Amino acid sequence: MNKLLLLFVGVTLFSCNKGQQELFDLYNVTFNFINDTDHIITIQGGCGFNKSETTNTLKISAGTTFSTTEKDRIIMRSDQPKVDDFVLFPASCFAIYGDSLKCDFGAFNGIRGIENYEERIAHSPTDFEFTYRFTEKTMDEAGSCN
Repeated sequence: MNKLLLLFVGVTLFSCNKGQQELFDLYNVTFNFINDTDHIITIQGGCGFNKSETTNTLKISAGTTFSTTEKDRIIMRSDQPKVDDFVLFPASCFAIYGDSLKCDFGAFNGIRGIENYEERIAHSPTDFEFTYRFTEKTMDEAGSCN
């Protein structure tokens, strides 16, 4: 009887674990940030990429492009985001132009607004690529850093 009970518990635990794995998909998300301004752009605030780094800050020099890939972002399968409605970053993610000249804190402004990305590519259902261009216009539209 104990062996039967042990077998039942083992099968139940295996089934539950397998069921949990089927609730989520792992996404690879590549971000390309193009800095067409004359200022250093700083992206910080827990944006989700650079998980291996002790700090979650990106600095993009004027006139350069920076690319980073966030591997294995966990997303509930029931959400199944599409490339044009993908939630890019958590609320704490923001961009700073220069030495705090302007800040991009808005929920759907700047780098947090999916419609602001000039390229949104779905390489597969779970592999997305987004390209954002920092310009003098995007800096003018950003708010005060205070």
